Formats: sequence, C-alpha cells, structure tokens
Amino acid sequence: MDLNPQKSLPADNLYKFIAIFGLALFVTAFFIPDSYNKKMWQYRNEVMSEMKFREESITGSINSADKYIKNISEITEKCYKDLAGGENKYFVQVYNEKMQFCNDQQKKTIEFFDDYISTLEEVKNEGGEYYEDAFSKMDQSSQRYKKESELLTKICLIAGFFLMLFGFIAWYFRTQRYLDWILRERGEKFIRKNMFEVCEDKFFEWLRKKINRKK
Repeated sequence: MDLNPQKSLPADNLYKFIAIFGLALFVTAFFIPDSYNKKMWQYRNEVMSEMKFREESITGSINSADKYIKNISEITEKCYKDLAGGENKYFVQVYNEKMQFCNDQQKKTIEFFDDYISTLEEVKNEGGEYYEDAFSKMDQSSQRYKKESELLTKICLIAGFFLMLFGFIAWYFRTQRYLDWILRERGEKFIRKNMFEVCEDKFFEWLRKKINRKK
C-alpha cells in the first residue's frame, strides 16, 4: 500500500469507492422525481397527439360529408328549376328523365343521411371510448410513475446515505487515521533530525570560534 497521500486516488481504496458511490446515489435521488415527471409528460403528449389526430380525422370525415350533401342539394335544386321551366310537351321525355334523376338523387340523399348518422354515432361512440380509455391510461400511468418515483427516491436516499456513512467511517478508522499517524511520525522524525543537525552545526561553529580566539 502506497502511504504517500499525494499519489492516492479517490477510488484506489474500497472504502473510498463505497463512500463516493453512496454520495453519488444520494445526490441522484434528488433528480429522480424530475426525470419521472418528464417521462410522464412525454407519455401525456403522445396520448394528446393521438387524440388530436383522431379528432382531425373525424372532422375531415364530417366536412367531406357536408360537401357531399351540399353538392347533392345543388344538383337536386337545379334539376327542379329545369323541370319548372319545361312547359311544352316536346320536353315530356326530358321532363321524365329529369324527374327520375331528381328522385334518384333524393333516395341517395336519404340513404346517405342514414349512413351519415350511423357513422356519426359510431365515431362518437368510438371517440368517447378512446378518450375515456386514454384518460384512464394517463391517470394510471401518472399514479404508477408517481409510486415508482417515490419508491426509487427513498431507496436511493436510504441506500446512498448508509453507504456514504459506512464508507467514510470505515475509510477514516481503518485507513486514513493510520496514514495520518505515519505522516505525523515522519514529520516528527524529520523535525528532530533537522533540529539535531542544526544544533550540531551551531555547536561546532561555536567551538571553532573559541579555538580561533585562543590562537
């Protein structure tokens, strides 16, 4: 084991690694709720986009049906106007044809209205079921994300705290305090050695001065 503290790294000791890992886990716990909130809002946006797409699809179908009905109404109205203008017997055949055409258009209109109403009811039921199911899923997902977030946050806080506490305590009492003791012993030896050398040098210097004075 290298006793030089300048060369030691935070993860070169098991206890340091445990302490740092616990600290990271403890800090991570504070970011978990925000992460789960982002996840929940992302899911909500996906559901809302799907609902908007279905709504636009339904609106497009209704607009197409309205245009079709308007077109049939215009054709029927024009047909009746043309019939009202035919007074001569020469136009009897044309009159009959136009009358038949108008009757056919009326039948088509009635049939279309029946299908249109049935389609609207189906779309309404389908849309209502989808919206109800979508909001139910959003609520369930929200509750699930909330529970998962709270559980994971508690686990990270508790586990991180105890790992951090154990790591730092074990690191100090089983490693660091011995390193401090060794460094203190080295420092004391270094001081004593230097003090002895300084005193020795001063003594010999004083002795040489005395001898030189006597000469």
